[in-house]
Amino acid sequence: MSAGPRRSAEGKAVAATAARLGRALLARLEGRMWILGAAGCALLMWTQVEFSPPEKVRIDDAAAPALVGEAPNQSFREDLADPQSVQIRASLRQFPDAHRGVLDAGEETTEPGQEGRLLSQPVVTTILGMSANIDQRVSLEGGELEVQLHVEATPRILVEAKTGKNARAAMLSLEHRVEVQSTRHRSFGRSDVQTVHLESRGNLVGVESSPHRIVFEVEGQLFALDLELHHAV
Repeated sequence: MSAGPRRSAEGKAVAATAARLGRALLARLEGRMWILGAAGCALLMWTQVEFSPPEKVRIDDAAAPALVGEAPNQSFREDLADPQSVQIRASLRQFPDAHRGVLDAGEETTEPGQEGRLLSQPVVTTILGMSANIDQRVSLEGGELEVQLHVEATPRILVEAKTGKNARAAMLSLEHRVEVQSTRHRSFGRSDVQTVHLESRGNLVGVESSPHRIVFEVEGQLFALDLELHHAV
């Protein structure tokens, strides 16, 4: 046999082998094309999608340990029909460092004066002699710090109301227990840190006319809780 026919046969064998390998490779790729397609779509979305917050969404880029804006004010109801009805309002406020010296942690007063930033202001309705609970959780520092407030309060009649010539409204007292805790959320699998900052109890008088303020501190930040009463007349 001449060299020409041998080279031709070898070329055909090589071509046949290459064709078989190509078909096998194509068959393997066909089962995985969806992976390539998903990766391409993800890359396209990453490079082309841009997000802009709605106009009413406020973004606070500063690292200030405070909420953006304030909580809405909650008012007492003026139409409490039942003479036994009482409303209790608990206003949680945060103060900047400039108020130190004017307000001191551990201080209690019936003349609050300073307003501060309102973080929450729930109002609950109960009746004389019945306990009411208030539980609030406020998130600060982008959710890394949470302040939990628990209030148990029982309004009672201290002096009965009088009618006639020497008419006077009833004088109330407010038995209360207040507890404030914080939770510092930590990353990288570390346990959260929970701390009790305030445990207070007592019996308040005169909170229908002026709030009773309890000042406390959480991780170097100054807060105050104002307790108020509103009694149906």
